[in-house]
Amino acid sequence: MKTKMTPKSLLSVLLAFLLAAWSVLDAHAADYRLAMSEEKEVCQLMLKFAYEGLLDTKSLQNLPNLQAPGFNFVSWGSIRLASSFQDHNGNVEGSLFDINNDGQLDWVVRIQWALGGLYSHELGIYQKRQEPLFQDVGFDSRDLDRADARLNFVGLDYFLTKIPQYKTKKGRTYYYSIGGVAFLIPFQFKNVTYILMANPFASPELLPDGRKFAVVARYLRTFQLPDVCYIEEVQSNTKNR
Repeated sequence: MKTKMTPKSLLSVLLAFLLAAWSVLDAHAADYRLAMSEEKEVCQLMLKFAYEGLLDTKSLQNLPNLQAPGFNFVSWGSIRLASSFQDHNGNVEGSLFDINNDGQLDWVVRIQWALGGLYSHELGIYQKRQEPLFQDVGFDSRDLDRADARLNFVGLDYFLTKIPQYKTKKGRTYYYSIGGVAFLIPFQFKNVTYILMANPFASPELLPDGRKFAVVARYLRTFQLPDVCYIEEVQSNTKNR
């Protein structure tokens, strides 16, 4: 026995179809690929996490529970702030871990800075110190000057030097970059500390040649920061260009 569909039921079916199609298109709005990979295991893992949503703005702001053998994000805790720093309009957090892979623990402070309404991270690194210098009076801006190293790209471009440069129509060449706002996400994989650097706010249309990247780098005891992976977001409409 055939059932006759009413206009209302037809409309419901059509809406359900359109929503399903929209969901599929939205889920595949961007793919990812490794534009550079010098350490296969960690690069493949971060590429996998990118497909699981790690590079989305909400995920970078509130890290998802991504799991893999030997992997963990660095955990951060609140620290005491001096009165002069308590009006700071971003999170100030601390953590104890070996950021520069020299086998000794370092005290690291991560600060959120506002840039045009967008947040960017700075890492203040206190090498081989298991307790902060400012634990009694609270952290303030002067303590940043005491750091052994500071990692901060606020308002600066982080250039990707390990892939070919792009060429303008006038024949000039420039390095690709991740823009002047960077989330700095330290993580550990198989007893090595890496830093994921990403700018979720960057619009591909405003980037050189429309190419958007995230970077994975490994901090060294010499305070150098060699890149080990470039993860490129590939828009579906430019995937085969």
